[in-house]
Order: sequence, then structure tokens, then C-alpha cells
Amino acid sequence: LVVKGVKGMEGGWLGIFSALDVARGLASITSELEAARTGADQTRVCAVMKTLEVVPTCKPSDTIQHALSTLISSRQNAAIVANADGTYSLVTPRCALQALAEGLPSDISV
Repeated sequence: LVVKGVKGMEGGWLGIFSALDVARGLASITSELEAARTGADQTRVCAVMKTLEVVPTCKPSDTIQHALSTLISSRQNAAIVANADGTYSLVTPRCALQALAEGLPSDISV
């Protein structure tokens, strides 16, 4: 999930919130009592998401092979693809492997 700025915060794209972020947050809580005591049930997405500074980026013209190499070297599970129209997409190892399994060449654009 790509998180965009919300009302009362600076606008623009803030980062990525992934299943791994949720798992990390939940793993640090050992009981419902602790969750209530720490206020974890009130924790905002921005407190646990990865910021854009640590999320790798790819261009739509980058190859699948380049995207996979970027993900491996950055040790992240998603990269942002900045599209020409100002929108953003994500590429994940699953996306890349699915494309390769469907027979697309590894040098095809993301």
C-alpha cells in the first residue's frame, strides 16, 4: 500500500505500508493487555510504514531483471514505479516472478 499525505500533514507520497510492517508491529505486542496499555490499537500507519527514503524506486522503462536486482540489493519487498502521468505503482518479487513464469523475457520493461 502506497501511503499519501493526509489532512493536517504535509502532502505528497509518504511511504509504503506492507504486510511485513504489520507483522513487525504485531510481533512486538505479546498480549491484548499490552496492546491496550501501549495504545497499539491506536497506532497510526505512518508510525510503522517504511518512508520513501528507504523504499527503492524503478522507472517504467527498467527491466524486470533490474527491478529484481534492486529489490534484492535493498532487501525490500516492494519498489515504487513512478509513472509518467504522476501516478505510482508497485513492483514486487511476486509480480516479477509471475511475469517470468508467464514466459515474458527478463529484459522486458516493468
